[in-house]
Amino acid sequence: MGLDLGIYPTSEGYDDVILCHTKIEFDRERELFTKIIALPFETIPKKTRCCGYFGDKYGEVTENPYGQRIQYTEARYFKDLKANSKWNQAILKFLETINPITIVVLYWH
Repeated sequence: MGLDLGIYPTSEGYDDVILCHTKIEFDRERELFTKIIALPFETIPKKTRCCGYFGDKYGEVTENPYGQRIQYTEARYFKDLKANSKWNQAILKFLETINPITIVVLYWH
C-alpha cells in the first residue's frame, strides 16, 4: 500500500463549495510527492466542502481518507517541479500551461 495523489484543477466554486470535476491522478513517485508536500498550500476553510468524484463515487468531501482537511495550492507552484514518470511529466506540463493562479485541490489517498 502506498500514498496516492489526485489533483483537481478548478476555477469554479461558490461561497462554501469548490467544484472538483476535473480529476488527474499522479503516478506514484516518492521524490515528486516529497516536493509537492513542501509546496505552499492552504487548508480549505471549515465551512467549505469539495464536490466531485472522490474514490469511486460522486459527492462532497472535506477530508481525505486519512482524516486531514482537504488542501489546495495554485498551479504556479508546480512549475519548477521535475518528474521521472512520463505521465507525471505530462501532468506538470499541463499545470504549467493553465492560468498560474488556478486553484489545484490536492487529494491524498
